[in-house]
Amino acid sequence: MSGQAETLDRPREAASLASLFRPRSIAIVGASETPGAVGRDVVENLVDRRFDGRIYPVNPKYETLLGLDCYPSLAAIPGKVDLVAVAVPAARAADVIRQAGAIGAPFAVIYASGFSEAGDDGRALQDDLAAAAAEGGVQVIGPNCQGFMNVAEGIHVGFGPPYKLDYLKGRVGVVSQSGAFGNSLLMGLSTEKVGVRSYVSTGNEAGTTALEMVDAMLDDDGTSVVAGYIEGLRDAGRLRDVAAKARGAGKPLVLWKVGRSSAGAKAAASHTASLAGDDKLYRAAFRQYGIVDVEDIGEMADCTRALDTGRVARGPRVGVVTVSGGAGVAMADRAEALGLDLGELSDATVTALRDLLPKFASFANPLDVTANAVMDPTALARTLALVAADPNIDMLALTFAGASGKAGLSIAEAVSTLHAETDMPIVISWNAPRSHNGAAYDRLEALGVPVYPTPARAIRGLAAIWTARGPLPDFANGPAPRAKPARLLNEAEAKAHLDGTGVTRPRERVVQSASDAVAAAEEIGFPVVAKLLSSRMDHKSELGGVRVGLKTTEEVASAFADLAAIPSSLTPPVPEEGVLVQEMVAGGAEVILGARVDPAFGPIVMFGAGGIFAEIFEDVSLRMAPVTEDEARAMIAETRISRILSGARGKRPADTDALARAIAGVSRRIAEPAGEVQEIEINPLFVLEAGKGVIAGDCVVRVADKDVGGT
Repeated sequence: MSGQAETLDRPREAASLASLFRPRSIAIVGASETPGAVGRDVVENLVDRRFDGRIYPVNPKYETLLGLDCYPSLAAIPGKVDLVAVAVPAARAADVIRQAGAIGAPFAVIYASGFSEAGDDGRALQDDLAAAAAEGGVQVIGPNCQGFMNVAEGIHVGFGPPYKLDYLKGRVGVVSQSGAFGNSLLMGLSTEKVGVRSYVSTGNEAGTTALEMVDAMLDDDGTSVVAGYIEGLRDAGRLRDVAAKARGAGKPLVLWKVGRSSAGAKAAASHTASLAGDDKLYRAAFRQYGIVDVEDIGEMADCTRALDTGRVARGPRVGVVTVSGGAGVAMADRAEALGLDLGELSDATVTALRDLLPKFASFANPLDVTANAVMDPTALARTLALVAADPNIDMLALTFAGASGKAGLSIAEAVSTLHAETDMPIVISWNAPRSHNGAAYDRLEALGVPVYPTPARAIRGLAAIWTARGPLPDFANGPAPRAKPARLLNEAEAKAHLDGTGVTRPRERVVQSASDAVAAAEEIGFPVVAKLLSSRMDHKSELGGVRVGLKTTEEVASAFADLAAIPSSLTPPVPEEGVLVQEMVAGGAEVILGARVDPAFGPIVMFGAGGIFAEIFEDVSLRMAPVTEDEARAMIAETRISRILSGARGKRPADTDALARAIAGVSRRIAEPAGEVQEIEINPLFVLEAGKGVIAGDCVVRVADKDVGGT
């Protein structure tokens, strides 16, 4: 996906797999006799693969092409057209789509580049293309894509060498925003023995988005898992609903989101925006919605193979059975790193195992059965059954090192017996050469038991099952606010929006004169803080707009005079809004609590280490909003500052219960469907000792600007 114009700002119906991936008639506009031309490749691939529907080459230059009747235009085709493959230059694509709409073709795939990825002229072409598609009711795939494949039925509607290859057939749907790399992904998965059912590259997404294609694949009865390569989702706000649909259908999502570097994050004026970078939002959403997050083709293959089994774990506790102590340790290390546990075998299980295994076996988890055990399939099957039946075990990871030949067949027989007796997830690490162990591997693969070449990869498969099919935190479904143009409030106005969130406002007064400032300080009690009030400046301290630790009336009066002079000294000057005199909060840990309505994801909430070092340490946790108090506690636990809040170095524990209530409260405020708040940032938020609550030290709020784009 080299570039995307903002040509789609509304949800669309997901493409119908029945009509897109199973067309009965395909017209190829721009069909050509020239070897290597896109229009030649598309026709040739359909002919060579014996597509059993109607193929309509369209080009006024020819009467026949590759033995097929060739038509001068779409309108000249005598029958119904289910799909139009557009193999013409970018400048002509919109006209072809208008013609496709005129004949009632529901789908079109556009291969040409030179659209939004090519600058202003290309963006104009893509906008025209999108308008033509909308006018004609044509669902467009692309442009700047290489096509799609119905791998299960051998229908390859695309160009280039990858569309001439055969792939392992299976139940995994694959979506890619990159055409060329998507082909590499498809080839890599096939090499890793992941069977694919359907594949599509979405390119610039002038019409159909990658997320819409994921949604569509979930409707296909023959699809068990959907994997995707994404560079960015401009309809990311729908991710929650699509993930919920996947969870409800029992069809996990495995996504590889590229662009993890800081260069991919967009800078913004506030701490909340800069800390909640683009990539961090994707990671947070994936974790929250049970989407399996991967970083390369091999990891995607490992996860999809485990998920394709359809098995569900009762919990995160893994039972490791090994013939090699070293492999068992490797599995244990990887399990801990991925958030899985090694369940402790019960006394009853250990007692039963002692009657089966040699005395020198290791009766713990990992369970080292020794190499001798693999030669007796009956004993091995009973051993595995005992571990699987243990109440402290939810998943099984087996590692058989280089066992092969007769021992390999014995293992395959034992695992086959176990597989029939239990429905818990089972993965195997086994690296004997296939030339010496092919029969054993074939038997397990026929059963659908994933076999991996390394212990770490096997455990990654189990972790994917727990991520995708384990419990999820509660998250709200329903309408959410949309990002709107916003205006800044001054601090006094901003803090009014904290009422009802669980965040306490400090004692403070807005003053317009030095005498009023002194009176306010005497009423509040020294020491105090004085701040310039302005709806034009969100970080006042950078302009000297904050005075702290004022202990006398003289200091307060002097501070007021200095602050009151700032607005007129600026270029250009800003309106005077007064000065805020505020109590100086003593003690407590300083954290940051922020929330905003993200243009792509909708409402989000952020928590982390606060104060002046918030952006330096980047110790933050993110969630899509709103969150429950339990999920807020999980956010706190994810940060390094949680150790300070819990009472590190002899300090009294902070009021984390009040903090969790505040996080949840602010998350609800930002997620109000009809609310006007677009952004909240409380920094610092003082977390006092247990039982004493949280107090907002400073607060920035932006609300929808009714004068810009309405509300």
